[in-house]
Order: sequence, then structure tokens, then C-alpha cells
Amino acid sequence: MELGTEADDDYDISEDGIDLALAHHIAPVTPEVEAQAVRYLRAYKAHQADADATAAAYKAEIQRLKDKAQEEAERAERRTAFLAQALEGYYRATGARRIVLPYGTLSERKQPAHVIVEDEALFCSTHAGGPLVQVKASPDKKAIMDAVKKTGDIPEGADIDTPAPKFIITTT
Repeated sequence: MELGTEADDDYDISEDGIDLALAHHIAPVTPEVEAQAVRYLRAYKAHQADADATAAAYKAEIQRLKDKAQEEAERAERRTAFLAQALEGYYRATGARRIVLPYGTLSERKQPAHVIVEDEALFCSTHAGGPLVQVKASPDKKAIMDAVKKTGDIPEGADIDTPAPKFIITTT
């Protein structure tokens, strides 16, 4: 499928002679209304397939562009890494603390030390309860729901959201 094109519709809703009674839920179910529902479902399925094909085409194009952008970024990164290595060699060879050049300055800065924990589980079990390990409390939503189902009481500070039934169309 070519991006940006629309498939020919085999059914145009605006040409339907029935006054969209099906959409308003006010007409009795007659053979004409049922036939209209069949046509609507056929059109729905066709439009859904068109939307899926368009989404797949755009997804493929987006992935192609992401891959191209990553290639370009990697190429630029390799070039700058090579140049940075050459400039660092020059900087170290001069022995100066700071070199001012027309397009920039070469210098070095001390980096702050940082902590590396190689095995978090071992560290936490070794230092549990001490000041070196944080304990984060968070609500257990499954346990809350189980308690509500069991007792019927909603704990203070919690609420239960029961969404309305969702209308679903399944095509075959």
C-alpha cells in the first residue's frame, strides 16, 4: 500500500436511504435495518483493514527512518570519537592544563566519584535495616481489591473505579 492514498470505498454511508436509525437506536429491527447493519459492518471492516494497512505502512516507514537516523548518529559518533581521541593526544602531548584554539578549548576536569553496586540483592540483604538501604512503601492494589471483594469495605484512602461496559465490534 502506498502511503497517503485511500482505498476505494465500496459503501458510502451518506448514500444510505435509511435515516441512520440504526445509529440512533430508535427504529424497530426490520429487515432493512438489519441489512443496513450488515452494510455498516462490511464498511467498518473495510475501513478497519485500510486503517491497519496504513498503520503498518507508516510503522514500517518510521522504523526505516529510525534505522537511518541511528546509522547517521553512529557515523557522526565514530567521527567525533576519532577527532576527540586525536585532540586528547595533542592535549596530553603539550602538557598544558588548558589550550585555547580558534574553535574551542581543550582542558580536563576532575569527575566526582560515584557508587557502583554490583549485586543489589546481596548488598540489600547484607545491609537490611541500616541507613544504606532505602525501603519504599507502596500500596498493593491486588491485595486491596482482594480485601474489597472479601469484606465489601473500601479502605480509607482508596477507591474502586468500575468503568462502564465497553462496546466492542469483532469482525470475522
